[in-house]
Amino acid sequence: MIGGDLASWRASNGLRAAAFVTLAVALTLAIQLALHHRGGDGPAVPNIAGAGAAPAATSSAGAQAHVYGTGADAQDVASLASGAAGVAIAPLRPSAFTHPIAEYRAYARASARTLAARAAALERALATGDTGTSRAAWARADSSWRRVGAAYGALGALGDAIGGDAGGLARIEHGLWPGAAPRHLLPAARRLRTDVARLRAVLAGSAITPLDYATRAHEILEDVQRDDFGSTVPSDSGVRATADGIAATRVVLRTLAPVLAGRGDALAVSRASLDRLAATVAKIRRAHGGAYPRVATLSRTEREHLLGELGAALQGLSGVPDELETAVPPRPARIPAR
Repeated sequence: MIGGDLASWRASNGLRAAAFVTLAVALTLAIQLALHHRGGDGPAVPNIAGAGAAPAATSSAGAQAHVYGTGADAQDVASLASGAAGVAIAPLRPSAFTHPIAEYRAYARASARTLAARAAALERALATGDTGTSRAAWARADSSWRRVGAAYGALGALGDAIGGDAGGLARIEHGLWPGAAPRHLLPAARRLRTDVARLRAVLAGSAITPLDYATRAHEILEDVQRDDFGSTVPSDSGVRATADGIAATRVVLRTLAPVLAGRGDALAVSRASLDRLAATVAKIRRAHGGAYPRVATLSRTEREHLLGELGAALQGLSGVPDELETAVPPRPARIPAR
């Protein structure tokens, strides 16, 4: 979703707004039709009286009739319904994101050092031929990559080579869990180590736009929800991946806190929902001896609770891109009077 239009974040609100707009336009056309019949050669529109009836339309040339129960004409109701008649918060300049993105880059480059060390450790583990040791080393390397967090889409081919569907980490995962001999995966581990060695330099100059960064606070955990709880995930790593996603999301929110201040409650709501999700993960971990369990070993109650809190966290985080809007939406064209 990185690089997409922020309008996609308002899909649900847009549907409701569209309904109001449609109603307002319908009212306008109905009133204008009534005006036309009253002033033309056709039969007059009957005057409906009684409670709840709309007041009779005037025949002033060019006048827009008011929507019943308001002091506004139908055009203004349509504009209000679409959110274009006024903006609740002032749009941000792109320069407001300069410091948060720079702060994130410093964090990501430090995380890349940890990833480099763990990629080397993974290669050594595979060389021993021990599957259990190799799986544990893979999980630590994968965790470090996930905690890089906000840069995935800005790394291009390098990001795909490290963590993409056919990247080094994915290739090793799809070998280790079906039971491939660890030593057979050494070529993939060597390529991974080489790619990770380039990561810090690429992070320093990769293009991260304000739009990318604003949406990424929501997308990190959205990726976890989409990719790590299915039956086709070889390592079955959804619980651990959720913990990594929480950590990465908190970093992004921390850098954005000064920008979000005074623009609404998305930051407070997001932090509270992340705290609840983290508490759920911690409870599950304690119940499984202090280790992150495989999704398949969760009880039904644990799984439902985890996915419920993950969904609630995503709902809370969905307000962040709205409050980080950088442009005023255009006002709809006026509906011509007849």
